[in-house]
Amino acid sequence: MSKTFLLALALIPAWAQAAPYAIGAAGSRIGFGYQQMGVAMQGSFRSFAGSVDLDAAQPQKSTVDISVQTASISLGSQDADRTAAGAEFFDSKVFPQARFVSRQVQALGSGRYRITGTFTLKNLSRPLTVDAALQPQGAQRLLTGGFSLKRLDWGIGTGDWADTSTLGNDVRVSFTLRLVPAANEHMR
Repeated sequence: MSKTFLLALALIPAWAQAAPYAIGAAGSRIGFGYQQMGVAMQGSFRSFAGSVDLDAAQPQKSTVDISVQTASISLGSQDADRTAAGAEFFDSKVFPQARFVSRQVQALGSGRYRITGTFTLKNLSRPLTVDAALQPQGAQRLLTGGFSLKRLDWGIGTGDWADTSTLGNDVRVSFTLRLVPAANEHMR
């Protein structure tokens, strides 16, 4: 056997292992859709950070940890943003962060994953399953996916806002996260 072939064999495990990635500041988005008075609406969060380490060969070693700053909500107007960050919705002064931490990762093949973990919002922690797809892009990765939740289960929209004919209960969260090697990125 040639020395080059032996060297290549020695490097294969390093290439096959997952590396920790951070969420890149540019090209990442966490958004959500909901109904208000029967009209489809969209929103997003401007500030979030986290680490993602997905390994298709050893999914049991994979981890995902993502935090979102709830006061960074963006609904299209400053008044709506202030209301959503206020006590009747996210109560961002008391609960400044929502967080998802994986507990189990299942590789589904073709770059798809089912990630089960704990989602914490407004001091409530519950199980959550997220379906996601991971696409290589050179040294970076693109993670896309989403999940659904019921806002009232999390105390989002109390008082008059608890009326689901005014503000729908179903929220669909979607994300596009540009992942960069962890050593190269800081909080978004």
